[in-house]
Amino acid sequence: MKIKAGHRGQVIEGWVAGDFLEEVGAAVQTTTAAAASRGDTAPDAVEGATYRVATETDDLRVRSQPTTDGDNIIVELPKGTLVTALSDAVQQRNDHPWLQVRASVGGETHEGWVAMDFLQPLG
Repeated sequence: MKIKAGHRGQVIEGWVAGDFLEEVGAAVQTTTAAAASRGDTAPDAVEGATYRVATETDDLRVRSQPTTDGDNIIVELPKGTLVTALSDAVQQRNDHPWLQVRASVGGETHEGWVAMDFLQPLG
């Protein structure tokens, strides 16, 4: 099976035996978007937890502050990128729960805030 995966900040493409892969579900969605639309409180986060970017179309923007206000985009993460939570604290702003994360893209490590609506927890 042909795959694309992140490794040490780079995207690697290659072939693996499908017998050693476990499907995590392409159709899995986070529950945070539904909760936010109902006006529920922000979801819990766990410092050090890993999440996968689960956007449908656009890349996920990492921002310097937990808000869509202003020009505060640090980097954009493609779907499937893994991020690590830097804190247990989740902030609710602009109708989104925000989580501070660390991610590697193009060989560089970035830290900032992302809307949890577009993250899928792993594990």
